[in-house]
Amino acid sequence: MNPFATTKLATPISRVSRLLKALLFGLFLVYAHMAQAGVPPWADAPYTYFVQNKNIDKVLQDFAGSFSLSLRLGRGVEGVVNGRFNTKNPTEFINKLSSVYGFTWFTHAGTLYVSRTDDVQTTLVPLVSMSSSSQLRDALTSLGVLDQRFGWGELPDQGVALISGPPAYVELIEKTIRLLPSVAGGQQVAVFRLKHASVDDRVIFFRDKEITTPGLMNILRNLVSNSSGGNNRSGINNEALTAIAAPLRAAPPAVFVEGTNAAAPSAPANAHSAPSAGSQASGNRVRSPSIQGDIRLNSLIVQDIPERIPVYERLIRELDVPTALIEIQAMVVDVNSQRMEELGINWGGRANKSAFGYGDPGNVPAAGTLSLNWSKIRGAVSPSTLAVESANFLVTRIRLLEGIGDANVRSTPSVLTLDNQGALFDHSQTFYVRVQGERVASVTPVTAGTTLRVTPRVIDNDGKQQVQMVVDIEDGKIQDSVVVDTIPTVQRSSISTQAVVNDNETMVIGGYNNEQDIQRVDRIPVLGEIPLLGALFSNRTVDRQKRERLFLIKPRIVTLPTITRESLPIDVGALQIGKKITAKRIGSPYNKLASASSPAGFPRVGENTQKFRDSDRKRILEQELSIEQKNLSQAKRDLTEQEAATNAIDKNTVADTSRLQAFKDRVVQHERNILAIGKELSMIK
Repeated sequence: MNPFATTKLATPISRVSRLLKALLFGLFLVYAHMAQAGVPPWADAPYTYFVQNKNIDKVLQDFAGSFSLSLRLGRGVEGVVNGRFNTKNPTEFINKLSSVYGFTWFTHAGTLYVSRTDDVQTTLVPLVSMSSSSQLRDALTSLGVLDQRFGWGELPDQGVALISGPPAYVELIEKTIRLLPSVAGGQQVAVFRLKHASVDDRVIFFRDKEITTPGLMNILRNLVSNSSGGNNRSGINNEALTAIAAPLRAAPPAVFVEGTNAAAPSAPANAHSAPSAGSQASGNRVRSPSIQGDIRLNSLIVQDIPERIPVYERLIRELDVPTALIEIQAMVVDVNSQRMEELGINWGGRANKSAFGYGDPGNVPAAGTLSLNWSKIRGAVSPSTLAVESANFLVTRIRLLEGIGDANVRSTPSVLTLDNQGALFDHSQTFYVRVQGERVASVTPVTAGTTLRVTPRVIDNDGKQQVQMVVDIEDGKIQDSVVVDTIPTVQRSSISTQAVVNDNETMVIGGYNNEQDIQRVDRIPVLGEIPLLGALFSNRTVDRQKRERLFLIKPRIVTLPTITRESLPIDVGALQIGKKITAKRIGSPYNKLASASSPAGFPRVGENTQKFRDSDRKRILEQELSIEQKNLSQAKRDLTEQEAATNAIDKNTVADTSRLQAFKDRVVQHERNILAIGKELSMIK
């Protein structure tokens, strides 16, 4: 007989029976305390129920109906109830019944679920809707689905949660998880091979200053973080790129690493290093996106949620593009100011009603312009910028003046650089000043000399290629004759300007004046070289000349950007927008290529497909032919220029012949390339 079958006991209760009742009552209190996680749909008020010989299913039906609940009864719940129940609340009443008749219960969405105690189901739930098991547990608890009386386990290393309980409870949990909004379940690693851009920063030192040209790695980091690296050196002024990167700056679905130190979910999404997945501590930590660079392969390694990988791909495709290759030729010349007119240089400028210049005063430029003219003898010819022909004439005159000691070519550097990438020429001297302290001493370097920094940029002006140049010049020297406390002084002058010139034209910057002592020795051949006696057959003179320093800078576009294939990541399939991405192991071997026993095993290409391929190939070859023709014309102009610049004295020297031969070989090479491309074009139907 059940202990609750009657309301009055017919016989006295033994001591053992009272002890059992006390233990049973304690169990009832424990079950009453283990209430479900959600709030039961009834008030916490006394509940009384009287029943005689009534099946348990009817009793549960009456109980559920009294609170407007429907009953979902599992198989195997049987028994007859008799007695009067006076409980503190309905939860205590149903817990008493469950302990006696061996069933478990829970309520959800207006339904009372009842099943046998031994009817338990266990299942694994993948964390596909939440970034961590703790997040999933909190979400289910807030929805009133999770019940603390049933089993819940977490396997963070495997990304799953273990739940156990009645079949209806497990089914409810699985259904709720499927209905939860899907977010990123983890991060993915993608590798991008760069073809044109540099992954690392380029750092140059310009007069004790560090000038950094950011690489693509730091540009992406700054785009993601919406910052400029602290010193606004990233050059991110493109609104289109900023708009593309906007989804990366939004708060991402957090990727939590279980077993690591707790961190606020608002940790910046632009952190550049991700924690190791194997690090263990206490709490949770947000794993931020990571952008790293491999200098060895010039590759970018991006670790982020799969939904963001296509955004990185688009950004890299916009940034990794070919740029023009520009040759910068410079000449630094010191010319006797009294012989400047023989060079035929007339330069000047005009702004509003004021004009300034040097040379022919009758040659006044237009308002707001800067012009540079040349003439062979004082008289001016038609105004023109210093183009290739005039530059050749100027160089020839400078060499003639150099032969008689009225000019001195200090240096003729030449370097290749990319569009918008600065080229630096530095010819300087450094001495060190010792600074003595009370207990320590240090050495401070002092540098002086000629430094030329040119940053070219190609401009397409209605099909005519022009080059905008930003020029920074610092010219100085160490004055040994002027000392302060036995330390020589340094004289420095600087110019910073910018101008636009046509391709292969020369820009001249002048205005530096200084006085130099020029020593000249005239002697009779052979006799003047005899020791001691040679002084009787030679004449040594020292003249003080006022010299002007000229900087001649000529840009030449070597190659222009052509149509190339876009930069693609190694894992192309993982980067297709809208495609379901599955986890892949990094470093897995490549799939083997399918092969046939003979070429006949491959499908035949359709006629239309072949025509399309030939058309695309023809277009590419025509573009290459056009480029080669331009290069050939340029090579011929360079050869003509070099031949014109060679005077009669140098023409028969070995060095001059070798230099001209290099230009001739370049012309021949371009002619061969044109013939080869033309032959290949003739083979296309």
